[in-house]
Amino acid sequence: MSYYGWKPYVSVAERRRKAEKAAAKAKKAGAGHSPIEPSRGAVARTVWGKAWCDNLKPTATMPTVCRADEPTCATVR
Repeated sequence: MSYYGWKPYVSVAERRRKAEKAAAKAKKAGAGHSPIEPSRGAVARTVWGKAWCDNLKPTATMPTVCRADEPTCATVR
């Protein structure tokens, strides 16, 4: 039964147990598992996405500084 539309919580240990069981069942059936290789494709394909990525590049190299008297971090420019 769901609580306000949310599915019940399943612990990480339970998910791993289910995954190991499914992997063993697939291996027994003859289907082998292999890790997924990351692809080196473009992150953004549209003009807007490329502009967004270009806008993020300069801020990625800026150092982040946190002072003890500030509750949040501020980026140094």
